[in-house]
Amino acid sequence: MQNKINYFNFFLEKEDFITLLKIINNIEWSSIGIDTEGDNYSTHFTHTLIDSKNGIEIDNNELLNKILFKINKFYKKKYLPHNLYVNYSKYGDDIRIHTDRVTNKKNKTFILYCTDSWDVNWHGDLIFYNKDFNIIGGMLPYPNSAVCFDSNILHTVKPLSRDCKVGRKALVFQLEEI
Repeated sequence: MQNKINYFNFFLEKEDFITLLKIINNIEWSSIGIDTEGDNYSTHFTHTLIDSKNGIEIDNNELLNKILFKINKFYKKKYLPHNLYVNYSKYGDDIRIHTDRVTNKKNKTFILYCTDSWDVNWHGDLIFYNKDFNIIGGMLPYPNSAVCFDSNILHTVKPLSRDCKVGRKALVFQLEEI
């Protein structure tokens, strides 16, 4: 079975994307996510919206449901989030090569970039690898662009340039097929 990566430009309607930006731009980024695995070390800020224990923390469920509906319609399958969060990376953050949640079920990770603007020279590319660590895909975090991929695909984020004075924000759905 071949791993799948699907890319989307202008994922949301303009009004919905503006609404999402307002929500994300009002998040207080007070806690840093630190992930250690062996000798690997990653840092970035994370704000959890849904996890399998706590449920939804924000009021705008309609927008989240629109996003989920579009994903399910595209794949012609039913996925539900087991985690939903916003990542915030800045210059100096480091994210190790990793896979997302892998279970016996078919999992997908959906990432929607929630930046007001992006310059190619700021870097922050999402890079995908095969099991031999050869690059098999990638994308820049342009506003309202998205990617959905099998959660068992190795991936990382290229560090941001010192010229990048804004945060790299991404809404992340970790999905399980039901």
